[in-house]
Amino acid sequence: FFASMSNGLELSMYVERINQMSGLHEIRLLRLQDQSFFTDALIFMGYANTRESSNIDRNLYKLPPPSSKSFFKNIGILKGEIFDGQVTHINTPTNFYIQKIVDGCQLVIQFMKDLNSTYSDMGPQDNMVYNPTPGMTVAAKFSDGSWYRATIICIPRSCFIEVQFVDFGNVETVDWKNVRLLLPKFYKIAAQGLKCSLSDVTPKNEKGWTVSAKRKFEQLTKDKLLRVYVDEVSENNVKVILYETQRNQDVCINGCLVEKGYAVSVGQSSAQSKFFRTPVEQSDVDKNSSTSSMSKSQSRKSDLLTKEEATEAEKQEVEGLEQDATRVRVTVLKAVSPAELYITFDNVQKQILSLSEEMSKFYESTVMDAKDWAVGDLCAVRRDSDRKWYRGVVTEVSNDDYKVFIKDIVEVVETSAVGLRILNPRFNSVMDGSVKCHLSGVLPSGGSKAWTRASIDQIKAIISERSTKSQYYITKLGDYDNGSLPIQLWIKEDTHQGPLDPIKEEWKDLSKMLLSLGLAIPDRSCHLSYNISKPEVEDSNSGDSVNIQQWLETSFQGENYKQHNSHQRRPLSGTAGNLPRHMETATSNLITKWRPALPFKELDFVAIPSYVDYDGAIYLQHVEAQNTLQLIQRALENIFKGTEPKPHDKDWSVGQICIAYYEQDGNWYRGKVVKVIDEEHIEVLFVDYGNKEELQSDQLRKRVILDHIPLQCHRCLLDGIIPVSSNHKWPLRALDFIHLTIV
Repeated sequence: FFASMSNGLELSMYVERINQMSGLHEIRLLRLQDQSFFTDALIFMGYANTRESSNIDRNLYKLPPPSSKSFFKNIGILKGEIFDGQVTHINTPTNFYIQKIVDGCQLVIQFMKDLNSTYSDMGPQDNMVYNPTPGMTVAAKFSDGSWYRATIICIPRSCFIEVQFVDFGNVETVDWKNVRLLLPKFYKIAAQGLKCSLSDVTPKNEKGWTVSAKRKFEQLTKDKLLRVYVDEVSENNVKVILYETQRNQDVCINGCLVEKGYAVSVGQSSAQSKFFRTPVEQSDVDKNSSTSSMSKSQSRKSDLLTKEEATEAEKQEVEGLEQDATRVRVTVLKAVSPAELYITFDNVQKQILSLSEEMSKFYESTVMDAKDWAVGDLCAVRRDSDRKWYRGVVTEVSNDDYKVFIKDIVEVVETSAVGLRILNPRFNSVMDGSVKCHLSGVLPSGGSKAWTRASIDQIKAIISERSTKSQYYITKLGDYDNGSLPIQLWIKEDTHQGPLDPIKEEWKDLSKMLLSLGLAIPDRSCHLSYNISKPEVEDSNSGDSVNIQQWLETSFQGENYKQHNSHQRRPLSGTAGNLPRHMETATSNLITKWRPALPFKELDFVAIPSYVDYDGAIYLQHVEAQNTLQLIQRALENIFKGTEPKPHDKDWSVGQICIAYYEQDGNWYRGKVVKVIDEEHIEVLFVDYGNKEELQSDQLRKRVILDHIPLQCHRCLLDGIIPVSSNHKWPLRALDFIHLTIV
């Protein structure tokens, strides 16, 4: 071994000491070819042991290695960049490697072939690494028999080296004979393995990513060409959103992990898993559905809504619009502290009252169960104050006395075993009557983890003082956190300035009220909107507040009541996984078309023309639709103002519905793609007005809300007249005349 290292090679010798008696020189030998000390190589091979430390500064005798700074650079990746890539190695969903695919990777493929050919043809002693050190760049032979670029991670034992293949990301322990010095010409191309993590997802399990989560991620990405959107770039990691582009849809891998229950969503990028492409079809205000303002078909009773039906439909539209905005109306049942609030929905409370009546009839005729009750047990409990039965959970046991928490009405009652029964599964069909919440974005003042008595008293006073004259709304700011829903709580109050002045709507944010009083400090890890007049929702919450109650109800379905024991002050065994699995994504209720406009309420009505198209068709909005249009505009502004397009927002096909930005007035409107001019330019129909505009692709959003509200304009034709032109087309001067006259 010593001879193979030294024969025919130029060496550098350093004399450590000279024995004065024998004249023996003790030296260090350095191979200039690869900067290897003979002593280190002999120790690595197991032929020698260290006798004692030497005072030699080895760096003085080593030549500088080839620079690897550019070799490990993230090949010029920038935030917001979109490219095609392939996952090459997975440790976890937040630690994996991607290869960027450019022009079929022909250059990289040829580069790899040249490297493999070069090292396959080398002799057994050529470019051997006798002194491997962590961080050294080398060529290593993989288990498939081919050579690849790598870096040395560590020396696990003699004669073996642990390396990471830099173009793929995988780690392997190889025999030292299969590791060679990397020739300078193979530094020219940067490392192709891009270390990445999925944006806006965290492990569902508190201990980290499970084996099943990793396996699912592998299934979703294995051998697939993916569209990669760069969300954030740091020195050692790139946060990305991955999409599998299919024929009729784009599948977001981030959202799929959340939808399948393997991850928790912490932002918009993972709030939805599928983005469908609809087939080419005519617009919702199609020529074939045109109605003449004097059309005989409108005289048929079957085509008209009665005034009562129209009024009810309009009421439902407005109510639905309120729920589709960024705030959802709730009732605050109890305020314990800023970290413990209980809210409910009116219709849920009605169900709870009905459920209690049914339980009371059922349990009044039953006898006491012979059961040893323990803390955490679900039960039916009799409430002495009204002599009714409720669903509950045992929170304290003392001999034959029990304390039971009735979550449906947020009350703790004391009872004996006589007042307890085993909960019949038939009473699990209704979701919990209350939802435990906490104010997100604020922390206790003074650096304490516990809320002060002053802050607790203040929030109780605010809630109790405004209980009769105020309305409460919440914005959902994420998934359950230790059994509690993070929210932003809004207080809506109507103030009267004077007898002749209009009622003024005032919005107050409870978190900001606590901050202004010095009873809380902002949590810098969270972002809250403090625009009181129009509370905005950041992209990270875009899928949450649209339908909170539906999400809660869906989370409850398929789970029994035990899986919602979120009230507990301390963790109980077996309850860690009993919370809703994940945020409900929009995949279960995908929106592909707008609801068509409702028939006119009567034959004679007041309408507002909004547009005249090239066929002479006039787009009319009923005068009573103006309030609905304003509500739509405000809701869209609250949600989409200031947002940045996500990668799925840049790929469009004819027929897709969207939310589109109209640059002339700076507002967002409901729309539909009618023509894809190129990747950057899309022609959009503003469906509530009738006009078509050419927009930039980044001015469109695929996230669609307010789909339950019908279109607000009708495409109408003038009855009894046709153009005088030979081609039966209206000349521009005639269209200009119509437009100037009525629009």
